[in-house]
Amino acid sequence: MLIALRVALNLIIAGTKAFTHAIVPGLFTKSASNKISELYLFIQKRKKN
Repeated sequence: MLIALRVALNLIIAGTKAFTHAIVPGLFTKSASNKISELYLFIQKRKKN
């Protein structure tokens, strides 16, 4: 349950950054994609265990 909450909150953060970037392109130029990459690696690591 806590893992799902962590992933969900990180997706909300990444989505907010992506939305902000869509409005003001100079902000969060790589933050959202970096967060998604981090989440992908986290989930892949959890799958292996």
